[in-house]
Amino acid sequence: MEILKLLFILVMSIVVSIILYKFVPFKKFKHEQIIIGVIFGFMIMIDNFFSSYIHGVLVNISTSLVLCAGLIFGTPAGIIAGVIGGIHKCLTMSQGIGMYSQVIEGLVTILVGFCAAGLRIYMFNHKKPTWSKGIFIVIIIEVIHVLIIFTTHVFEMREIFLAITIDIFSQIILNSIVVGISLKILSLIVIEAKTIESEKRNISQVFHKGVFICLFIAFIATASFNWWTVTEISKTDTSKLLEVNIKDIEQDFLEALNSNTIYTAKTISNNLLGRDEITNDYLIKQARAFNLTEINIINKDGIIVNSTNEKQINFDMSTKEYSKEFLVLLDGKTKEFIQEDHSNAIYDDSYRMYVGVSLASGGFLQIGYDYDRFQLEISYVAKHITNNRHIGQNGYPVIADMNYKIISSISAPDEILQFEVEHDLIDIGECEKFSLNMFNEPYRNGDITYTVSV
Repeated sequence: MEILKLLFILVMSIVVSIILYKFVPFKKFKHEQIIIGVIFGFMIMIDNFFSSYIHGVLVNISTSLVLCAGLIFGTPAGIIAGVIGGIHKCLTMSQGIGMYSQVIEGLVTILVGFCAAGLRIYMFNHKKPTWSKGIFIVIIIEVIHVLIIFTTHVFEMREIFLAITIDIFSQIILNSIVVGISLKILSLIVIEAKTIESEKRNISQVFHKGVFICLFIAFIATASFNWWTVTEISKTDTSKLLEVNIKDIEQDFLEALNSNTIYTAKTISNNLLGRDEITNDYLIKQARAFNLTEINIINKDGIIVNSTNEKQINFDMSTKEYSKEFLVLLDGKTKEFIQEDHSNAIYDDSYRMYVGVSLASGGFLQIGYDYDRFQLEISYVAKHITNNRHIGQNGYPVIADMNYKIISSISAPDEILQFEVEHDLIDIGECEKFSLNMFNEPYRNGDITYTVSV
């Protein structure tokens, strides 16, 4: 439907331009200019209602309609068409882009009318330009249009930049089609007694052409520089936004993970209170209840007196470097301890993540997670800290384990998803940003303890 609307207004504008120029005679220049200006102004009003949305961005051909009136038919016609179309844009809300933006668009339309008038008088000597020059004018006018939008929306730079990224090329192409085809067809079917191309080139005309080319190059260079500047600013802002959010997520993730493991250890220690005897069988039941790999009870001397693994009973915690760290729980001040570096199990070399809490009766309790159990804990925490959490307007965090399996996902929270890795993450430094594809959509991410993606 949107394509049909665009085709209708495109064909209508070209056909009307040709019919008015070739087949409709006017006796008086003044009447001709007023009537043509009103007709093109009316077509701009129709274009306002027939404006189409391409990827959510409004696209119309008001610029080409004003230029056709001014460049093809005459200075007054261009001004009248621009004023009528501009006032209509200022007064109507049919385009749904907000009152402020609507007024700016209206003023731009009026400005285009005066630009067309000035070009016809001072550059083309009251004659219609060639189709190639018409296209150049469209490009320059659209560049000016973009600069005006940037200038008048400095506090909405991000949204405006995204909109213009989609809109600018569509606007240039569509308006160039209307102006270029109209001028080309007219040059084929209408032979003027005296045109710019047939006149003897004088110094003034050469100068005008040179100025025109210089202006065109200057505008393109300015637009390219502004585009590059805004793009780099957007990249920098996005990078900073990612860094801040990744640090916040890392901190929240570690705090939540530590809080959960400490809470589990304290719950088990509370279950031990009031029991006359703590047996290994009871510790095994507690380990099963909390899905733990290992539970140890250490006395005041740093010796394991009860354990879910009988082979570890009577083990002296001070005999190994990584187990010695837990003896800080015997100083009477430290109530809880989490080993930052995940170590091997006390009895063998298998993976363990240990957490300890002091006991009211003296000594301390130690719980251990093997790799699979700790990954479940990580997945549980990851889902909770990423739930309903957004980055920017449309972004959200995704946490993956070292096997590139997504353990938190807003789009499919109950599934373990996996994305294809284009290169080894081991080669990427800590907090270094890189890009991968997920669900066939590009996204940015950075590597912290676990891969945090945005």
